[in-house]
Amino acid sequence: MTDTEKIDQILLKMESFATKDDLKVFATKDDLKAFATKDDLKAFATKDDLKAFATKADLRHETNLVLEELDSTEQRLNRRIDSTNKDLQELRRYVTAVRYNNEIVEILMKRQDNVEQRLQKVERKVLCS
Repeated sequence: MTDTEKIDQILLKMESFATKDDLKVFATKDDLKAFATKDDLKAFATKDDLKAFATKADLRHETNLVLEELDSTEQRLNRRIDSTNKDLQELRRYVTAVRYNNEIVEILMKRQDNVEQRLQKVERKVLCS
């Protein structure tokens, strides 16, 4: 193989090498300085540290307790509302009855006045005759 052929082969192999543009996307030493070190990572919470926090099961349980209390409160309020509605209906019936009684009393008083007027007319006729 001649020197020219060897150079051609080397050049062919070099075509697959990375160029400066290809390497620009990789992190530099300066970029790596901003990353956390082992000492930085030691300050993070460990699994043992996280054991004190609530688990999903704990949160589910607490959520269920809150929902049960809300249901219980809703049932109590619904019973009170039903009771208040019944009292209100009874009060409306009472007011209606009182209104009718007042109307009846008013009608009876008008009739009584009418009867008294008629009686007075009759008495005048009897006295005048």
